[in-house]
Amino acid sequence: MKIAQIMLTKGFGGAERAFVDTCLGLAQAGNEVLAITHPDFIKRETLRQHGIRIFPLRFFATWDPYARSALARALEDFQPDVVHVHLRRGMELAASRIKKMGLPLVATLHNYNGIKKYIGVDRLIALTEDHKTAILAAVPTLAGRVDVIANFSRFAPHAAAISDSGPLKLLAYGRFVRKKGFDLLLDAFSKAKAAAPELTLTLAGDGEERSNLEMLIKRLGLGSACELRGWTDQVESLLDEHDVFVLPSRSEPFGIVVLEAMARGKAIISSRSEGPSQFLDESVSLLFDVGDADQLASKMIFANTDRRLMQKLADQALARYRDNYHVDRVIPRILATYRKAMAK
Repeated sequence: MKIAQIMLTKGFGGAERAFVDTCLGLAQAGNEVLAITHPDFIKRETLRQHGIRIFPLRFFATWDPYARSALARALEDFQPDVVHVHLRRGMELAASRIKKMGLPLVATLHNYNGIKKYIGVDRLIALTEDHKTAILAAVPTLAGRVDVIANFSRFAPHAAAISDSGPLKLLAYGRFVRKKGFDLLLDAFSKAKAAAPELTLTLAGDGEERSNLEMLIKRLGLGSACELRGWTDQVESLLDEHDVFVLPSRSEPFGIVVLEAMARGKAIISSRSEGPSQFLDESVSLLFDVGDADQLASKMIFANTDRRLMQKLADQALARYRDNYHVDRVIPRILATYRKAMAK
């Protein structure tokens, strides 16, 4: 199958990670993929190194007629069987031109925003059942055109052992923005340290909240117990250095980082935010209410106290990942959605 993938942002968050993994997963499955990206997309070279054809689309605004003409020329040259658009910016710029060309149009809604922009798609991919419910509440006419397909990871399943003694090593990583809840995590970690001084925490990532987090670490007196690292592409190695992954998000439409932790056999503590609450439960993780630092602190203390249970949860999470969220499980479902769009 020939598939054009469109993502027009420059940075790298969860949606962009899903876009890259989808391109690579489709190519690995034997499909021909064209990735239409912003010229400054941070992962363009990664795609190119894996044999993905790249078309850099420069645009002034989403109504830019020159960009729309350039897009049309790229699609005419590639002759895709289906076009898959990620995020609202791509929809606003590309959807009308794609439909005029008579090409099947699939989109993934990576968040809960701008749902009405997707009204013209042939198929719309929601990440969870809750996501689908929100979509249909906003745009009832999309009924019958929404498929629930979870995000996935390309990480190979890998069992790991939690240390029986010594410092329990906690890890959180992602974009340093308020909705990710890293300030909440630091507050909770400070409280947990009072009962479990041996706990350590690593925060990895970057973003607009970095300086605030640095100041908070100093104000809470966390010292060497909390390490603030920059962004890294060596996520598997980062996970392998630690025992427990923590997701403190105030809002999280899905949470690919959780899948990555599951894949590397890590124990997980997560907020009951939108996405994770759809694929995590207490048989594979410890959960706390969104925004509740006291609950999060108690979960950290419990993780340190009952490491045997944490190992059991990590092993069960790994099995769930292997059965449901590895690339080999999800790419066939995406291809099935493409075939539905082509058969319209």
